[in-house]
Amino acid sequence: MEGTKFITQEKKQENFLFHFFLNLENSEKYIHDFLGTAKVPLIGHYNHNEYTFGDILSLITFSYNICQGPSFNEIKNNFSDFNPPKAITEYLNINEKIAIDNNTKESNSKAFFFPKNKIQFFFIISSIPSNSNKKDIKDYNIVPHMVYINDNLNFSKVKRITFNNAICMFDTEENNNFIKINNGKNDIDLNNLRLEYSSVHLKKGSLCFSPNNMRFVIDKNENFSQFYLVITLPEKDCHLVYYYIICNDNDTKDIVIEILKKSSTLKELINNFEKVFPNNIDIINNLNYLFKK
Repeated sequence: MEGTKFITQEKKQENFLFHFFLNLENSEKYIHDFLGTAKVPLIGHYNHNEYTFGDILSLITFSYNICQGPSFNEIKNNFSDFNPPKAITEYLNINEKIAIDNNTKESNSKAFFFPKNKIQFFFIISSIPSNSNKKDIKDYNIVPHMVYINDNLNFSKVKRITFNNAICMFDTEENNNFIKINNGKNDIDLNNLRLEYSSVHLKKGSLCFSPNNMRFVIDKNENFSQFYLVITLPEKDCHLVYYYIICNDNDTKDIVIEILKKSSTLKELINNFEKVFPNNIDIINNLNYLFKK
């Protein structure tokens, strides 16, 4: 089709927050105007009763219809360079299910969700919090609060705003994610959506996130970690699917930033990543699986 532009060939867009940004529909903003942060789950480290966060270095997003293909640019049958994660699309497109409430361990009728044909897909490269660079710090958290809140937070009548949404991690196609989940109450669930409690409150005028949950462990002997994250919200007509590559140390982060700066398209980004990190076969293979090379 004349004029068709594929994901890997699209030029990155100017953005003050990310080193590489590509929103293929421009239908929704992914930056909080008031907070100046990305509207995506952050990688957090909980210490001394508060979170510090990694930086979102790169954000690429588009919607995808499981039955028809991507929705942007009216491409339905002429799209060839995105391969949705098979395990996730199969899981999300089966019969209706009820998520288990992690606090009560019971089925929660309010969490009834149905198959949705559309996913909003995000490819995110993130760092770990800079103050957690030491080898012996391995415990991290998925902090999804930025997805839930808007720019009009109102604490005039309440001290705390709470959320209880279905979320979980999924293995990548390669299964070598370099992460570990200990399967405790405060650890994020793997391959099965579960209701997780989140809240925001003010402390000395600053916005604070709690609790210390949705935890996972990073293998600091590796340069990177990778995984999928799925969130389903009742008010959304699509499931939110995130593919994360995490830089496991500050030196790796600095190298990746240079790759992102020098890359003008996703295709260039993947090629440059492969040149600089040829030994990270599992991540390279997963990138090539998702964005058919």
